[in-house]
Amino acid sequence: TDQLQADVLHEAERYYLDFLRYAKQNRHMQSELARVRYRLGALQTRLGKFADAEQHYQQAITDFTTLTNKGLANSKGLANKGQSNELDQADLALCFHNLAALRKDQGRYSDALVGYQKAAKLLETQLADDKPPARVFRQWATTQTNLGALLWICGEAEQADRLLIDLQQQLENVSLR
Repeated sequence: TDQLQADVLHEAERYYLDFLRYAKQNRHMQSELARVRYRLGALQTRLGKFADAEQHYQQAITDFTTLTNKGLANSKGLANKGQSNELDQADLALCFHNLAALRKDQGRYSDALVGYQKAAKLLETQLADDKPPARVFRQWATTQTNLGALLWICGEAEQADRLLIDLQQQLENVSLR
C-alpha cells in the first residue's frame, strides 16, 4: 500500500502542477491558484519534498495576501466579495499554520513561532465577527495549541501556560453556549 499511496500522491502532484501552468494566466482563477499552491505544499510535505513545499506555501501566502488586500479594497457593500475575502483570510491563516508546522519539524523554531503567531492573529480578526464560521474557531484552537506546545519546547513555559489556559477558557465558553 505504501507504493500505491506514493503513486497516488505523485499523480496528484502532476495534476496540481498542470493546473498551475494552466491557471497562471487566468485572472478569474487567482483564488483557486492560491489554494492549489497551498495543497501542493501540503502534498509535497507528505512526499518529503520540504524545500518545494516551503516554496509553494510561501507563494500561496503571497497570493492569498494579494487577494485579501484586493478583497478589502473591493468589498465595500458587496456581500459576496466579503465572504470570499473571509475564506481567503482563513486559507491564508492555514498556509501560515502549515508552513510553521513544516519549519517546526525542521527545528526552525523561531520561524515557526512567527508563522503560528501570524496565523493566530488572522484568525482572531475573524473571531471578532458576530458569527464566525466553526472552521475558523477550529483553526484558531489548533493554531493556539500548536503555538503553546512550541513555546513550551522553546523554554517559554510561562507564556505557553498562559496561552493554553486562555485557550481552555475560550473552549469552555464555547461549549457552554
